[in-house]
Amino acid sequence: MGAAPEADKVEPAKKPPASVFGIEVMGGLGGRANSTSSGYTDDQRGGLLYGGGLFFAPNRRFAVGLSYQRQVGAQEQFEPGATLNSGKINRTYQSVLANLRAYPLRNDSVGLWGGLMIGAMFQTANATGTSTPAGVYASPSSYSIDAGPSGGMALGLGVGMDYDVSNSFGFLASVNMLNAWLKSDSMTNPPDRPVPGAGSVMMLDARVAFQYRFDTSGAALPVSGTVKTSKR
Repeated sequence: MGAAPEADKVEPAKKPPASVFGIEVMGGLGGRANSTSSGYTDDQRGGLLYGGGLFFAPNRRFAVGLSYQRQVGAQEQFEPGATLNSGKINRTYQSVLANLRAYPLRNDSVGLWGGLMIGAMFQTANATGTSTPAGVYASPSSYSIDAGPSGGMALGLGVGMDYDVSNSFGFLASVNMLNAWLKSDSMTNPPDRPVPGAGSVMMLDARVAFQYRFDTSGAALPVSGTVKTSKR
């Protein structure tokens, strides 16, 4: 039998690079797991979560990075009072976090990881509604107040799965818990209407992410070319 023709030869799959630098974008759903300490009623605990980050993996077992995430959708309902007829607080949480991911199980295409996050969370709030001054018979007046940002320390944990679609593109899915210690007293100054802070916040979320990776392992590239010989 003759040798197999060149067209029938199958090129072996390239091994994933030993170290990579990745640009990550992510989105998901998340919300507050614990009850509010603002004195008002939770109307909506969470909503969309999105953000991104930069990650460096010196090897296939560890990755470190810096990420930003924005959580929207939290809403609280004002309880009626003597000088406050109705109103709502819409909250937004933004976090800047250092990340460490460890892969106890990983092959050339799939990895399972556990993660640690530490950094800062910042809360902002928009309060809207109507109010009538105490002891005065008058039509309610409307108001809209923006408060914050106000920050505090944040610490979180996560578990996830990493699937290498190719050597330069990865898909990630994870479940995460992030706890932040935010102020609970008013985020505004007199004479503005007081807008209470969220207090200690425990956030839970499920997210997916896509990561574009650059090979930083310094592997040599294949060399191709032709050699010309001079005619005598």
